[in-house]
Amino acid sequence: MGRQQQSRRTTYVVQISTETTFDLLTSSVSTLSTSWIFGGLPTGTTFYAHVQAVSFGGTPTSWTDLGSTTTLSNLPTAAPFTSISPSQIQANWDANGNTQGTLYTAILSTAPSPSTNNLPGNKTVSNTTNLFAIFPSLNPNTFYYVDANANGGTFVSIGSTPTWANAPLIGTPPVVLSTQITANWSANNNPAPATSYRADISQDAGFVSYTPFTTTNLSFTFPNLTPNTTYYLRVSAINQAGVTTPPPTLLSTTRTLPGVPGSLPFTNISPSQIQANWSAPSNGADNSYRAILSSGPNPSSNGFANNQSTVTTNTSYVFPGLSPNVLYFVDVQAINNQAPPPLCPSVPPPPGPMPP
Repeated sequence: MGRQQQSRRTTYVVQISTETTFDLLTSSVSTLSTSWIFGGLPTGTTFYAHVQAVSFGGTPTSWTDLGSTTTLSNLPTAAPFTSISPSQIQANWDANGNTQGTLYTAILSTAPSPSTNNLPGNKTVSNTTNLFAIFPSLNPNTFYYVDANANGGTFVSIGSTPTWANAPLIGTPPVVLSTQITANWSANNNPAPATSYRADISQDAGFVSYTPFTTTNLSFTFPNLTPNTTYYLRVSAINQAGVTTPPPTLLSTTRTLPGVPGSLPFTNISPSQIQANWSAPSNGADNSYRAILSSGPNPSSNGFANNQSTVTTNTSYVFPGLSPNVLYFVDVQAINNQAPPPLCPSVPPPPGPMPP
């Protein structure tokens, strides 16, 4: 009975320190228990512990080394991705209470759970004390996932983001008609169909006012345009998160073709001449016209050697030196100085043979 009372009177002094010499103590407690929980300690820190017994009379024993241990680190918490480009992302995280100098490991993958999916193309940034990891040499417009841990602890998801799309490259020349233009560009290694493109058209070079169109194709036909009008074209790539890569790629400055002239009756017909007449197309104040006369249909394409051709800014032309009582045909087309002419219609011949 006396020994049990003696045991209950024995106290223990437990000390912890970040130094093996215990010159600077983190905490020191006296207890009757044979264990003690030290709380409020910094994360990811190595502590050394020793203990001594103190008799009822106050006589201490020598210190007994209890070894060392490291407190666990808090899980890093996700922060927004930054420094995103078509070929890199910067993953960021918050320390979440971890001390300065905590070592982090970040793993990047094109699939969820980078720390466990074991894909061959995964990239790892190890043993960094920074709160970020930059991953270079990535593919454009591709979703990437990042896991991170602290001091070798459990990995946690930092989130995911796609890289930007590459700026598209200029493609083949546009196909130009009177009321529409088809612009073309190349993908520049952007994945399809994940990449969208915004094609803009404007009548001013600065694109102060423009009309945007979105497509997943590598071309777009701008509709409902005004004939014989200059348009400016550009295109931008859009990634899977809806982010448009700056700056846009300027495609071309293009003038739509003139409209098609309207047919009018022939006049001033004689045995040796006829006057072909036509009406100007809309928006055709600065047009010129090419008129071709032939003794066979389709003067613009039949290739007859005796065809007559002229270019004029008027909406009529008198063809002289003709043979009497011969049926003649005339095609006319509007032309401008910046674009090739459209296919021209035939102006109908006069009804019946010319008078002798």
